[in-house]
Amino acid sequence: MTRPEARILLADDHAVVQHGLRMVLDAQPDLRVVLEAGDGIEAVRVALRQEVDLAILDITMARMTGLHAARELRRLRTQVRILMLSMHDNERFLYEALKVGACG
Repeated sequence: MTRPEARILLADDHAVVQHGLRMVLDAQPDLRVVLEAGDGIEAVRVALRQEVDLAILDITMARMTGLHAARELRRLRTQVRILMLSMHDNERFLYEALKVGACG
């Protein structure tokens, strides 16, 4: 029996990173990127239009950070799992991500 595909929202403000992540994720048989966003505001907006199982969010995005978007997604779509991505070596970001319910 095959496992159902996990529907993923991918949000990053760097197009090259977003494209590369999408290629890696879509190559997996049980993962499918169904929504993409270039910032936190757009991530929350598109997640309200379609159900997703996992939101992969860049921690520092323009207009609304991934941390703020994660808070909103957890409030509006309680079943969504959150995975935060960061290039920063900063414990504060780790603690903040854990506080909003991110795994990683």
